[in-house]
Formats: sequence, structure tokens, C-alpha cells
Amino acid sequence: MVETIPAEIKDAYSSICGKFETSFNNKDSSGLGDLYTKDAKMMPPDMDIVVGRSAIQEFWQGALAVGIKSYEGELAEAELFGDTGYLVGTYKLLGQEGESIGNGKFMSILKKEEGKWKVHRDIYNSSPPAK
Repeated sequence: MVETIPAEIKDAYSSICGKFETSFNNKDSSGLGDLYTKDAKMMPPDMDIVVGRSAIQEFWQGALAVGIKSYEGELAEAELFGDTGYLVGTYKLLGQEGESIGNGKFMSILKKEEGKWKVHRDIYNSSPPAK
């Protein structure tokens, strides 16, 4: 994680990435969907753009069903500009026995919606490609 992070960025990070990790690991697609703005766009690898909170929630529901046991994210860079900002980081995916089944990087554009930080645009990809 980034060494010195202003408090507001820490709050945005924990309200997005911390909740993402918890929701993912608890197989809570509703919790994952709630992290996105109403008109969010997500750009997963090898797929069309997923548009809107409910479609993103549906996407995560399907993704959670493929046997990934847990997700671990790490923040590399973040910056906020008033009511918008971004997060850049890396992630690891672990299988049922705790084995690594993939890793990659992400970039999320944040936006405040109703006073809470939400993901407005989201893109991620694996490195190397996931198994």
C-alpha cells in the first residue's frame, strides 16, 4: 500500500477497496454492486462494457460463481480532485485451497454520489492471463 496517504484518500480507499474485498470474499454481489455509481461503467477483460449498477451487480454475481475463494487488493496510487479521484492498484485471486489462480492490476475512477465515494469507471486486467 502507498506509504503516506492523506486521510481523505484513506477514507475513499477503505470505503471502496476494503468493502470490495469484504463483499467479494463474502460472495456478496449486492454489496459489490452498491460500490458503483448508478451510471457506472465497468470494462472487464475480453468483454463488452458493463453499464449501470444493476448490470455490474449481475456481472459480479456470475464472477463469484466460478470458484474464486478470495480476492486481495493492494493500493499503489491514489489521488482525489474534489468530488472525483482515482485508485490504481494490484490484486490477487486465490482458489479454494488458497492457491494463486490469478493476479492483475486495476484502475478505478471515483465519484462522490450522495456524499459517498463510489466507483464511476472501472477497468482491470490480469497479468499474466488468469488460469
